[in-house]
Amino acid sequence: MFKILKKIKFLRKLEQKYPHEFTYIREIVHLLEHREIKILAPYIAFFILLSFIPILTLIFEVVYFTVNNNEDILIVIKEVLPSDVYTVLVRLIERHSYHASILTLSNLFLLYIASKIYSAFYTSYLLIYNIKPKKLIFRTRIISFINTLLLIILIFFLCVITIFSKYLYELLEIYLLNYLISRYFYHYVHLVLSVMIITSIVTFLMYSVPDFRQRFRDVIQGALFTTFGWIIVSFGFKLYTDYYANYENIYKTFTQLFVFVMWIYLLSYVLIVGIIINRVKITIHDSRKDLKNNNEYTEGSDTHETA
Repeated sequence: MFKILKKIKFLRKLEQKYPHEFTYIREIVHLLEHREIKILAPYIAFFILLSFIPILTLIFEVVYFTVNNNEDILIVIKEVLPSDVYTVLVRLIERHSYHASILTLSNLFLLYIASKIYSAFYTSYLLIYNIKPKKLIFRTRIISFINTLLLIILIFFLCVITIFSKYLYELLEIYLLNYLISRYFYHYVHLVLSVMIITSIVTFLMYSVPDFRQRFRDVIQGALFTTFGWIIVSFGFKLYTDYYANYENIYKTFTQLFVFVMWIYLLSYVLIVGIIINRVKITIHDSRKDLKNNNEYTEGSDTHETA
């Protein structure tokens, strides 16, 4: 791909002007073209579909048990998700009967199924970073189980924050007495909360991967890319499916399912790109560090020989 782009004179000038940025992008594209990495987005998407209902059930179960209200979350979600995805989500929630107890055998089984998504993410992460996993299957399953539980707890607290943002908007309407200002302020707060929620979830996923020591700054760049990528993809896909695409003529009754699967696949692909960004950042940083050390060693050897 880059061999073709290099023939464009304008891009050659940009490469000469910004060599580091072009190296960064070239490494990302190079990794994306690997045969094994190409299948990771469908791989993660499959396990998201497998784990989506268990995770959704557990999250809304905990939220309903705590604040006895799931409608406020659905109102916020409706503004972001494509209408077909939202319809599938509402149907799943409406058919679910919430229990007074959380630690039931069925919920523990749901948590076990939900942990499959973390296992898929863990496998993809190690493959992109070219790290051999340790042959401790039982330990890996326990870590996946615990991290999935922590992830659900994190999402729960962020959902509670989302619910309280609605009440904040109602207070603003009462005290500001200006619909436009309060509405603008609410959308601003809602955007900030959305970025915080998604960034927290993705950062937790990337930072908590076992068998690989990472610093917070090693994952934040990919986490931010994934966050804004998910927001842009969800909003753009919502506009496309709601106003332009007409899949009902092709897929008939399977339209909502098709849109839902496509949305999950796009989110998975963005997540893979985010992980690759972190990998490339570390690779380039290590190569520059090694080059600097080699230069210092060479200069030291030359000085010693001269003396």
